[in-house]
Amino acid sequence: MTLRLEDLAAVADQLSPEAAEQLGLQVKSPRKHSFSVEQERQWAIKVLNVIASLPQDHRRRVLERAQKMSVA
Repeated sequence: MTLRLEDLAAVADQLSPEAAEQLGLQVKSPRKHSFSVEQERQWAIKVLNVIASLPQDHRRRVLERAQKMSVA
C-alpha cells in the first residue's frame, strides 16, 4: 500500500492537537492576515507609480525581474 502526501495531510488535519503532538506532528495555528486588501492596493499603486514613466514593454520586463528576485 502506498500513501500519498495528500492522504497524510487529510488525516493529520482531522487529528486533535493532542494526538498530533503525540505523533510528533507540528500543530499550526490559523493564519492571521496583517496585510489587508486595502493596504495591498495602496502598495501596488505606490510601486506602479515608480515605474509609470517607463514604456509598457520596459515595465513588463522590470516587473518580471522583480518577481524573479522576490522568489529567489
